Amino acid sequence: MLTEFGPLGHWEVPKTSWGAPVEPSSWEKARNYFATQDLVRTEGKGLCLGSYAFLWGHKQETTSTWYGMFLDSGEKLPSVDALSRSWTGHWPANRSPRIERFESPVKEKTLAPGATSTATVEAMDPEHDPLTITWEVVAESTDAKVGGDKESAPPSFPEAIVSRQESSVTFRAPQKPGAYRLFVTVRDGKGGASKDNFPFLVK
Repeated sequence: MLTEFGPLGHWEVPKTSWGAPVEPSSWEKARNYFATQDLVRTEGKGLCLGSYAFLWGHKQETTSTWYGMFLDSGEKLPSVDALSRSWTGHWPANRSPRIERFESPVKEKTLAPGATSTATVEAMDPEHDPLTITWEVVAESTDAKVGGDKESAPPSFPEAIVSRQESSVTFRAPQKPGAYRLFVTVRDGKGGASKDNFPFLVK
């Protein structure tokens, strides 16, 4: 029995110079779920009773997206599609959109307080559904727990979003020095989404 599997843990990934873990993208996590479950299905045939994917739900742990397979608003993320494909041999009727590129000149870098910067995203939808894109600046979590205990969500800064275009954003660094993340969420309007982020430091 494989009693727990999922994305790389926040202790297993590269970190920024100020120690913030770099979260795998939603697509990278989906690939990891699929590869692990497929290995259980093929190599463990006749030997393995089953497996537990972590986590079929939404959870704040390090970030709001690191381990959960759903957004807090209910949309499924690509990891759900990957497991459905591995379990049944078929993709679900509506697949989540995929973030293909998420770039910024300040990705994993430092900004001065109040400085502005930009970010761009490229996304596609397997069914060509029209996509909506939202952006959010969030403080780095400081309520780290062990053993999966409940963590409080860090504050967000809606005033940091200066302007939005179809697939880009201009945002302003908060005045308070510290560690933050920029999140982008892509929704297809049919229950599917992808959500990625990158850390940046205000100093």
